[in-house]
Amino acid sequence: MLPKKDKRGKFISTRLSPPEYAEIMAAVKSSGLAKTEWVRTKLIAAARRA
Repeated sequence: MLPKKDKRGKFISTRLSPPEYAEIMAAVKSSGLAKTEWVRTKLIAAARRA
């Protein structure tokens, strides 16, 4: 169980076209990560590069 300070409670949602969703899901599957973990790591990495 995560400590209270590390619990995740904020959401970001977006809409994707079917081809975009398929592309992302293929990347998620090949990574071996859970979808939420994959999305979180990619978003954080992109934010740090910006």
